[in-house]
Amino acid sequence: MSTLTLDRLSKSFGAVDVLHNISLDITDGEFVVIVGPSGCGKSTLLRTIAGLEPITGGELYLDGRPVRNVPAAKRGLAMVFQSYALYPHKTVEKNMGFALKIAGEPKAEIDRRVLKAARILKLEPLLSRFPRELSGGQRQRVAIGRAIVRDPSIFLFDEPLSNLDAALRAEVRVELRQLHKNLGATMIYVTHDQVEAMTLADKIIVLKDGYLQQVGAPSTLYNDPDNLFVAGFVGSPKMNFIPGCLRQGTFLSKALQTGPFNVDMDCIDMTVGIRPEDISIVEFGKGNARLKVDVAEYLGSQTLVHGRLSDKTQIIAVAPGELKLEADAEIDLDIPTDKCLLFNYEGQRVRPDNGSGKVERDAPSGEKLQQVASC
Repeated sequence: MSTLTLDRLSKSFGAVDVLHNISLDITDGEFVVIVGPSGCGKSTLLRTIAGLEPITGGELYLDGRPVRNVPAAKRGLAMVFQSYALYPHKTVEKNMGFALKIAGEPKAEIDRRVLKAARILKLEPLLSRFPRELSGGQRQRVAIGRAIVRDPSIFLFDEPLSNLDAALRAEVRVELRQLHKNLGATMIYVTHDQVEAMTLADKIIVLKDGYLQQVGAPSTLYNDPDNLFVAGFVGSPKMNFIPGCLRQGTFLSKALQTGPFNVDMDCIDMTVGIRPEDISIVEFGKGNARLKVDVAEYLGSQTLVHGRLSDKTQIIAVAPGELKLEADAEIDLDIPTDKCLLFNYEGQRVRPDNGSGKVERDAPSGEKLQQVASC
């Protein structure tokens, strides 16, 4: 059993607060991804878990025991860094077994663990090679194998795929997911790439400026974001936002009218969020919004249409791959009400009336959009 609990964990570097009261529960066998933009504190959070950075406030529990003051070497965790950090003069076999050798493990035990990890990672034919004779993906697998042989309670990954090209990243992502399935281990993975987060995670942790924004399954964050930041960060292409206001259940802006929404609020500044794939291009004169095309990006199976509504709001719509559109062409869009999400001026999600007469709102994200006075 390998569980991790963060109880109001904080981290400061001098007068600069980097992490703010982070509370989390990570259960045994979960693949958890910490995601957010550069500088949000995700790598710092991973390093505090590993014991490489001291905690300023709060507590950290590993399998129920406090480890705030336990040295990194005694926490039983293994970390895979962005840099492979392989010894260039040692073979793959010796790189993987080096930590065990330093720990004084018998040679037979080292050989057994290295061979077991090599089988899992399909590295058996490469054990006698040196790092210079390996591809980037193979080197990363060796770095992961070096962690596996230590038989840690939790694996920690700090942006391990960022040095690989796009095709190789996709390949290694699949291998990592299969590795997690085979080992059944608890894994915590840091990335700024929300595609990696969506494809790898059982649970995603979203950070912004050191604050926890939302925790949940990939489908929850995609379909039911708590605030503007999460809604805009999760999903590719990102969610469109249209500022306006709500009047008698209808959303109004200079470019869009849609509704009704089951929300008991009136003449309130609002922002509608709509995913690009939920927007349809319809026959001219039959849509509820008109778009002036800036660029149409052909991607094979689909075309990304970038343009502006009549109020200059930037919009991306996903269209069939063979659609031909010229710059400055005008097209009509259908933006369906049932696919729209509402956010108030503070960036909080406003969910439909739950039947009790109360409108559900979430904690502020710190994101604000300039509103259009339509009421």
